[in-house]
Amino acid sequence: MDKSLFESLKTSLNEAIEHTEGKREVRTRKVSIKPIPKFTSEDSKEIRKKVELTQLLFAQMLGVSKKTVEAWEAGTNVPNGSAM
Repeated sequence: MDKSLFESLKTSLNEAIEHTEGKREVRTRKVSIKPIPKFTSEDSKEIRKKVELTQLLFAQMLGVSKKTVEAWEAGTNVPNGSAM
């Protein structure tokens, strides 16, 4: 391991320890993450039509199968994970 990298990590860890012991003030930043919205079958179809894509092209763009898009639009399944 590069000595400068080791020294940098060591310094950072010592600073973190000092902070947890109340010996050092650090800048903090609060980040809020909005919940992922739930999409209805109508939403899925509306989004696809708004971007003017066929089910096949929409599916390819999202990396899913055409049958998956059909199921979303029929209300059989709902998008999840990265498709949301």
